[in-house]
Amino acid sequence: MAPRIGMLNSQRNELVEQEDPSTLKGKFMVGYQGWFTCPGDGRPVHDGHHGWIHWMDKPLKDGGHVTFDLWPSTREMDQDELYPIPGLSVCSDGLVSRPAQVFSSRNPKTVRRHFRWMREHHVAGVFLQRFLSEVKDGDNDIRRLRDEVLQLVRTSAEAEGRVWAVMYDVSGIKGEDVEKSIKDDILHLINVLKVTDSASYLHERGMPVLAIWGMGMSNDNHSPASLVRLLDWIQSVFLNGAYIFAGSPSHWRTRDGDCDCDPMFEQVWRKVHNLSPWYVGRFSDGEGADVFRKRMREDMELLQKEDATHGIHRDYTPVVFPGFSWRNLHGGPLNEIPRQGGTFLYRQLYNALSLNVSSVYGAMMDEMDEATALMPAEPDSKKTPQEIPFLALDADGMTLPDTWYLRICALASTALAKQAMLPSKFPLEELQAYQYDKNWRNHALTASAPVDLASREPPPLPPNRPSPEVSMHVPPVIPPRLPPALPQRGVSNQQKEERRLPPLPPNGLRLQVREPPARRQIPEMSLHDQSPSSSQANTDPKPNQATAMLNRYIATPENRAQASSLYDKVNEKTQQTLTRERKEKLARSMENVGAAGYSLFNKIKKSARE
Repeated sequence: MAPRIGMLNSQRNELVEQEDPSTLKGKFMVGYQGWFTCPGDGRPVHDGHHGWIHWMDKPLKDGGHVTFDLWPSTREMDQDELYPIPGLSVCSDGLVSRPAQVFSSRNPKTVRRHFRWMREHHVAGVFLQRFLSEVKDGDNDIRRLRDEVLQLVRTSAEAEGRVWAVMYDVSGIKGEDVEKSIKDDILHLINVLKVTDSASYLHERGMPVLAIWGMGMSNDNHSPASLVRLLDWIQSVFLNGAYIFAGSPSHWRTRDGDCDCDPMFEQVWRKVHNLSPWYVGRFSDGEGADVFRKRMREDMELLQKEDATHGIHRDYTPVVFPGFSWRNLHGGPLNEIPRQGGTFLYRQLYNALSLNVSSVYGAMMDEMDEATALMPAEPDSKKTPQEIPFLALDADGMTLPDTWYLRICALASTALAKQAMLPSKFPLEELQAYQYDKNWRNHALTASAPVDLASREPPPLPPNRPSPEVSMHVPPVIPPRLPPALPQRGVSNQQKEERRLPPLPPNGLRLQVREPPARRQIPEMSLHDQSPSSSQANTDPKPNQATAMLNRYIATPENRAQASSLYDKVNEKTQQTLTRERKEKLARSMENVGAAGYSLFNKIKKSARE
């Protein structure tokens, strides 16, 4: 359906394009946390609270710690949108130090600015995160804060012509408590906040979209029967029913890894209208993205087959993310999953569109905590606080404009809307020259002509030879490589205590650039190889050391039950070198042990090298 044109933007006295709220199809959506607060941005969440939420756990002078990695760009923000962090300073001009400043998700001007950035980069709208753990107790302080941000999102989406929908995050809620806890808040959304009365609230098939993220995760022990009852109840309380968008485990189809293995979850997935597996942290490079493209294709084939059998129709929305880091939140290395100048995100987008998907979910717009934010970030690490390590866009050795990742989103959104394909080569020139054009839908897509969508395959990895613009060498696959842990997506700080990612192999892609000729432009880039050494790439754990360490691990009674099955598998292999396939099987087994198992596996590898 064509977008509506003619909504007046009162701040700029201009007509803005209104995204069509009647359908999800053809849209690039992003997740929106809206969870950052600062002292002075309004009434504290409760009496006596220091004011900081998600930027830090408490003021630094009181022994607090910052809890985010990616430093935001505040270049376009006005002074009344900025809040100082006592104890942190920046030197923006290289000479004079000044207090470091960040934004608040409670500031109406800032939220409006976020949605204007989306409009200027063709991002259709947001799934506003609503954590069930925060709102399940009814009318409390934190729910009032979430309602406040929801109203800002609503007015900003309407003013900037974007769409929006609520996404519940039910992670951390155990057993049947999801069904018991969510009903009152859904009625609160319908009857008090009247979210579906918003002219910009997203609909599909004539029904309002309600997203639920986290059903069926392996560590929550959800009851499939309880979730089926909940989904039936949701259909009864909305006038015309609701379009259920399910943020599912990445392994929902195979019922392993991050997914509850109960086969009754098949009944849950048949009750939803859209499946969107969570892929953040499941891979860390282009080759991993290609592996998950195969998984996406198999997911879609199963949906098509089952839908034909059961007479239903389910959509499929892939999740893409630009990179990952949570050093200041949970420790570990800074820049754990490198962004690689946007090529990592672009590879995921290319793969998703090659499967003819009708929508894409970008994680996330404003997730600074885990450094997955797509919104403008500080380009220069020298302009971030030096007291604590932070990420800037030059972390991988390149100079980029602060809007670089929104520009990549704009190209993907354009291709989605026009049902066209992205170019197989990373589009440096298009990204460098990107400027907002409100008539973009009327222009032909320069990326490539439409092709047979069913036959699309991702392009081969770039060869080891230079081209006029790009020189790239792809490092060899490193056997064995434990895949990244399966972190849940952005959740409240209280729910993040046990999550860890294992160390990643060295990044094989590096970019070198010259200084940009003008502000907000980047020069041409070149890529060169920094492959890991062959000795590191082929290192295997020594079987006897592995057995000894596992023996020590299972000596603890509480670990014995979880680790016994894994121990038996490893013990059988102690007299031979594990093949890559066996190690991958071992890695999958380690998922059942959890964070302690990952830590143990890394210790085994380290001791073997020593």
